[in-house]
Amino acid sequence: MRVVTGTLLAGIAASAAFAGAAQAQGLSPDYTAAFEARVANPNNTSILGTFIDIAVREGQYDQALSTTEQHLIAHPRDAKARLIAGRLYNHLGSYELARRQVNHALEIGTLSSEETKQAQDLLRRIERALSGWTGSIAVTGGVRSEWIDFSDGSDRDDVSPFGRISGTLRQDLKNATRDAIIYSGVIEGTRRFFDVDLSSTTGEQDHFRGRAAITWDKGLPDSGIDSLRMLLSGYVRGESFDSDTDETEYGGSLRFTARPTVDSFVYAGVSYGWLDGSQSVLADERFNWEAGFSHRLTGTLSAGVAVKGSQDYDSGDKIGEATQVEASIGGVVYSIPGRLVWTHKLGVAFGERESPDLSLGLPAMVNTDFWQISSQHDFQLSEKQYISFGLTYTETDYDNGTALDRDTLEAVLSYTHIFN
Repeated sequence: MRVVTGTLLAGIAASAAFAGAAQAQGLSPDYTAAFEARVANPNNTSILGTFIDIAVREGQYDQALSTTEQHLIAHPRDAKARLIAGRLYNHLGSYELARRQVNHALEIGTLSSEETKQAQDLLRRIERALSGWTGSIAVTGGVRSEWIDFSDGSDRDDVSPFGRISGTLRQDLKNATRDAIIYSGVIEGTRRFFDVDLSSTTGEQDHFRGRAAITWDKGLPDSGIDSLRMLLSGYVRGESFDSDTDETEYGGSLRFTARPTVDSFVYAGVSYGWLDGSQSVLADERFNWEAGFSHRLTGTLSAGVAVKGSQDYDSGDKIGEATQVEASIGGVVYSIPGRLVWTHKLGVAFGERESPDLSLGLPAMVNTDFWQISSQHDFQLSEKQYISFGLTYTETDYDNGTALDRDTLEAVLSYTHIFN
């Protein structure tokens, strides 16, 4: 395990160095190359599409719009360019302009059969957006592997297939602040091993978890903070660990988000959950808080920091709490416009937790310290398909003799298809 851990850390460091070396200050080499190709071939629609894809990916929306509009002035009957413009306007939420461009592209009649199918699919999504309703369903399947080294020299391996379905339905309230009601849900199932200090029953168990929520996404009046929004949610959450332990939570949350600049994003929020209907869970109330900030350093590289915590209560008395600090950096490693976008995110986290010791079924408190490093790779194959691979290494130290210190390496490989 120690050799595997060393290899993991070396691999993560090498991957991070590669990602960093691939980024230039300001705009990426991909953007520069696409722009130069566009200037050298002003009438080539394929090159135009490549440039628009890269410009949107790097947040250069003004350049993407002006380039597209200039091309259409010179080539008004370029159906493929009209389709590109429709995608761009749809991405920016200008659905009337998007519908106009896609309809014009279809009317010209020079799209290939594949492009015609893409245009018709895009037009259906635009029409749904104009009606005030948009949504998507994501289906994910994969394998989770976990290797655990305990301080007494023993180890444990666990390989578990899993499946997940998540969905979001957004109702646009069509007002000046672009308010919306968002309905969301997710359910995941797997069969995996649970440690004795995490569950009252050892061995492999069927594990299910799910969450459903309704959220009011409200734009707030201009108060000197750009794009200030409030998200007020009600939710229900459930998780089963084994036949004797399940956690059911009903609650609400309040979150504020803002964009101080076009390249930065900040958020803060709190939530309260009622757990009294759970089984073999000592807490009957839970309070959570979080805050974070992210900033785009270059066209394709972003960094972020976040803090979060929770407190558990039983009959008004605090019986547990946790705090975590995390930082991350990531962005696009490699891309082939229209075929592949490979992104990588490297994260580190530190935290401590005080919680009841469930290994003996007694409410004795256990103090836990941990640190974690993670590496997440996403390979977007198309607008609706992507493959993810993640590695997470965690060291956990307990101050209670009934719980063993441990090193854990987890690998997750999954495939996701999005229906919208």
